[in-house]
Amino acid sequence: MAYMAERLEALEAQVKKLNGLQGQDGRDGIDGKDGAPGTDGRNGVDGKDGVPGKDGQDGVDGKDGAPGKDGVSDIPGSSGRDGKDGQDGVDGKDGAPGKDGRDGVDGKDGAPGKDGQDGQSITGAPGKDGRGGVDGKDAFVTPADIAHLEVRFRNQWKSDVAIAMRAHFAESHQDK
Repeated sequence: MAYMAERLEALEAQVKKLNGLQGQDGRDGIDGKDGAPGTDGRNGVDGKDGVPGKDGQDGVDGKDGAPGKDGVSDIPGSSGRDGKDGQDGVDGKDGAPGKDGRDGVDGKDGAPGKDGQDGQSITGAPGKDGRGGVDGKDAFVTPADIAHLEVRFRNQWKSDVAIAMRAHFAESHQDK
């Protein structure tokens, strides 16, 4: 900016010199009177130059130009290299055993069964005695017995396991 100011001052100085060739009112200076004719037949001498005119007022500043276009952005950078896998840490120690869970709630009683028939036929005639049964074996449990117990107690076992797991998680996740 300082360079431009220096150039402007130099230009103004040159314009002032040129303006010195004009009179105060901006018109050409008045020619001097012709001198007496010389012996060699030359013309007379011209008059003196007029005084330089005053400087004019500064002009009005121009309007701002239109805004420039935005630069390019959002250019993605190159991807970094993947790091190496670290070594696995040592397994932690097992926690203390959990507290016993609370007892489960007893189930509801089933509906009462229908009464069985007595040994007589519907007509009321006495029935014949049946044959004597074969003695059973002591302490023998069949796969059918196990399946029956599994179906009967499945919900109870699920409830007991869920209660035990909740108690274990609650105890193992307490802030110490």
